[in-house]
Amino acid sequence: MANHSADLERSDRRRFLGSAISAAGLSLAACTPAETTRGVQTAPPTRDSAEAEVTPGEDLMQEHGVRAQRQTDLVTVLLRQHQRGREVTDDVQRRVSGPASAELAQLLRAFSRMYRPHMAREDTLLFPAFRGVVGRAGYRELGEQFEDKEHQLFGEHGFKNTVSEIAGLETALGIAELARFTVP
Repeated sequence: MANHSADLERSDRRRFLGSAISAAGLSLAACTPAETTRGVQTAPPTRDSAEAEVTPGEDLMQEHGVRAQRQTDLVTVLLRQHQRGREVTDDVQRRVSGPASAELAQLLRAFSRMYRPHMAREDTLLFPAFRGVVGRAGYRELGEQFEDKEHQLFGEHGFKNTVSEIAGLETALGIAELARFTVP
């Protein structure tokens, strides 16, 4: 039971981290003129490279949706939204080098409007269906593979370090205080 609780906690933290990274990345893109990684200037991805990239999660969604014939319409929409999200991110990165504009603000609002229901569908429909398709053992094995990849990419304490970095970014952006976002 303790192992199951730890798995759930890790899953919740990862889901939160994924959401926070997306939000922080989009916020940073709106604040910086070019993408930087630990002080190293990098070129923003081209539209062609963004279109060619398919993440492991998207690949799994496609493959298992097709094999099991479950949630195929949802997977199609979500994949299109992932692509559109990349396009919007590229557009935001191009626009942040200039002055703030109404178009940039509208673009960010549109992204947020798309992302919220997108994330809700993934969390409540797609991911539970995916877990049912791959089964308990397959899901556990996949989690272990993701954990290994996480350690390979970010080091043994990569998750904790990334959470700390995000907390610092949220503080710098003035969005660290959760109570500020409570609807009056």
